[in-house]
Amino acid sequence: MEIINTIFRLGVILAIFGFLWAIFQFALTILSGGQNRSILAHYGLKAIQYLFLVQVTFLFCYENDSNLSLSQNSVVITALILLFYFVSKLQRNQQRRMIFSFIQNGEKNIDRQFNLGAEIALIVFSLGYFTAFMYYPNLASNVISNWFKDSILSIEEAAFFGFVFKIVGFFFLLSVFNKIVQSVLLLINPKSIHQNNSIEQPNDSDNFDDYEDLSEK
Repeated sequence: MEIINTIFRLGVILAIFGFLWAIFQFALTILSGGQNRSILAHYGLKAIQYLFLVQVTFLFCYENDSNLSLSQNSVVITALILLFYFVSKLQRNQQRRMIFSFIQNGEKNIDRQFNLGAEIALIVFSLGYFTAFMYYPNLASNVISNWFKDSILSIEEAAFFGFVFKIVGFFFLLSVFNKIVQSVLLLINPKSIHQNNSIEQPNDSDNFDDYEDLSEK
């Protein structure tokens, strides 16, 4: 039961953080006049996003007075769910690139904002950062990460927005368990899963497996 609660609460935290980050990115786009970012600026901003997300998530592992508290006993589970979240985003970005490349007949400018090596490096660095907090928890606390945490708590406590993000957290929970079931079935009968994926691939864009991040809209 604790695992289910942790996944659900983490889903709510990720959803609200994505919402807040989307507002920040929108403001940044307005200030820059809507100019396209270079790939270096794109991944620099994404690295900052991941760092603050990891910090905020870890802070909730030591938060004891809210509905979104993640138990200190669930730190390892939290790290695994973060890995799932980051990998799901990577997979979604890959699928998006493939779709756009197909539509645009493989034009090179479609790949300008995607680099597989950089995506993997961000995931490894973020998880390493989270692991460092286990030994030095004070590193996770700063003015910005505390602001994100307090803002997330305020939004979660709001009647309407709290309800909306709880729904998102529920679907995130279903998504995680769906991935777990698929992984177990893959171990039991990999050939069957491969055939099913081949059949369902045309409609893959309609699935909710890869968690939607509002900051990438």
